[in-house]
Amino acid sequence: MRRFSEVIDELHLKDLPLFDGKYTWSGGSNNSLAFKLNYFLVFDDWEGQFNGLVQKIMANPVFDHTPIMLDGGGIRNGKDSRMAMERDKALTAEELEVKRRVVDEFKNMGNVGGDFLEAEIKRVVAKGKG
Repeated sequence: MRRFSEVIDELHLKDLPLFDGKYTWSGGSNNSLAFKLNYFLVFDDWEGQFNGLVQKIMANPVFDHTPIMLDGGGIRNGKDSRMAMERDKALTAEELEVKRRVVDEFKNMGNVGGDFLEAEIKRVVAKGKG
């Protein structure tokens, strides 16, 4: 663990703030142990490209390990968002709808949500082959 910390320091990496909690894992008898095991490590110049870049705790219905999400808060340079809009123009209406539903599913990921994603991906792939 010491070497890991040394590498982080040598590369001038930064661990982003964790909102909505302190720990990403709990265990032991009666969950008496808690640690932050997950990190999003970024360079200062990379962090500077986003507004309010933070880690957020996600819903954890079952496991002892809490998932975290990287929230960029929006891109500072409008050029990147225009590129994303151009990329989306190339998608069909059905693909845009699937994309919207997947984004919505991740936003509401109180349940694991894998069933919807798996079924939706299989449906789109099957339709593309047929």
